[in-house]
Amino acid sequence: MFESSDREFYLRDLQRRSGLSLRPIQEELGHLTEIGLLRTRQDGNRLYFRANTEHPFFPEIRSLVEKTSGVQALLRSALTGPEVKVAFIFGSVAKGTAQPGSDLDLFVIGDLGLRKLTKLLSGLTDRVGKEINPHVMNGEEFRKRFQKKDHFITSVMASEKTFMVGNEDELKRLGKKRLAEDA
Repeated sequence: MFESSDREFYLRDLQRRSGLSLRPIQEELGHLTEIGLLRTRQDGNRLYFRANTEHPFFPEIRSLVEKTSGVQALLRSALTGPEVKVAFIFGSVAKGTAQPGSDLDLFVIGDLGLRKLTKLLSGLTDRVGKEINPHVMNGEEFRKRFQKKDHFITSVMASEKTFMVGNEDELKRLGKKRLAEDA
């Protein structure tokens, strides 16, 4: 619920997703609603629950959920391997401004093509709840485009990023690698 703050869930849906019986789910939803972490909406006989994005603890809870069981954990698991050098989410999801229907922009640098990356990511779109829009290139292509100050690369480099593999320093090193080797 905290990783998909734009979605509402009803009791039976949460039961189906979690595999738990109704009683513990009802109790926990009651506690979370009572302390203000969840909001509710009644529609007929269904009571819908969603994360309260206005709660002061929401950003921290969302971050924790994403790192341990959400989008980040799923992508990290799928992208773990020697052929992926750096991988990160950018765009509205990384900025925290994603809207319902927003896709997830994923940038991957490594020794794999779009076909192999698509195979690694297959099945994740449903689990993530967003369309995954992958951008993949090998280290040499990234380096050339980085050094030519390619508009797309420049805007990605300046944007917020959430790293799945590697970090900002490794990304910059990949962009400048050949310059250091040539010196």
